[in-house]
Amino acid sequence: MDFSFTEEQEAVRELAARIFSDLATHERLREVEASDERIDRKLWAELASAGLLGIDLPESVGGAALGFVAAGIVAGHIIECGAQCSGGNCLYDWRSIPDLGDVGYPIVEASADGSFVVTKHPKTGGIVSVQSVSEQLVYEMGDPKSYITPDVIADFTSIHLAPDGTNRVRVHGITGRPPTDKLKVSIAYRAGFKAVGTLVYSWPDALDKARLADRVLRERLDRLGLRFEKVLTEYVGADATHGPLAGTPSRDLAEVQLRVGVRGTSRQDIERFTRELAPLVLNGPPSVTGFAGGRPKVEEVVAYWPALIDKQVVRTEVDIL
Repeated sequence: MDFSFTEEQEAVRELAARIFSDLATHERLREVEASDERIDRKLWAELASAGLLGIDLPESVGGAALGFVAAGIVAGHIIECGAQCSGGNCLYDWRSIPDLGDVGYPIVEASADGSFVVTKHPKTGGIVSVQSVSEQLVYEMGDPKSYITPDVIADFTSIHLAPDGTNRVRVHGITGRPPTDKLKVSIAYRAGFKAVGTLVYSWPDALDKARLADRVLRERLDRLGLRFEKVLTEYVGADATHGPLAGTPSRDLAEVQLRVGVRGTSRQDIERFTRELAPLVLNGPPSVTGFAGGRPKVEEVVAYWPALIDKQVVRTEVDIL
């Protein structure tokens, strides 16, 4: 007989161990024993918040129902990007997707057993299929077995998809396990300035002209003593999307857009960079266009920093007005 824990049971054990080691200390137990109530409400609240109360009971008699919570998370994930699950941005057989100009937005029809159907309004464009829903499911996906949210860890490998009629996909079999003891904190902070400028070079030898223009621009920036945290050059139409995976670009490209961006802490230096693109039109390689928009705009960089915080230091309040 195998008495080893499953992966889900091990996760439950680790979560419970963390909560008790943090909150059920010897000092705290003595405080509770000496109190009038002799009940550690903070510990019980944390166990409830983690979804551990009733976890061993069937959902039908009031258990934790983590499968239902996970199903709600999956449903929200599928429709969070609107028409991306109903034909928009869909790679599979994209030429045959009808009437994207009037694309239908998704609808979730939930059932009491935790399954649901993804569909859309009738007589609208787009398509709801196993393929369109699948592409959305893997969107912004990390570990498919551990899609972490504040309320549950959903297991995306447990999801089953099945056609349920025209523009209808049934989603079922979803499982989940207790959440972690952390919450995600998203912090934005000021991180300097940036500017991006473009020029378009045409055939013949469009890519070679764009590369020469980049070298000339960098030489001028260096001669001016400008230093940036980052200088990024892309050749749109040649390899900007796929990079080295694009292979050797054709020498017969009709046109290539030179796109150069800089980032740094000095707004003045970024502003000076924006004045160096227009001179390339007459002082650089030939056959250039796309400069009628004027100088690039200097923008402040607002950077993103994700972090974790213990749930026990966050108090949730709901005010009904």
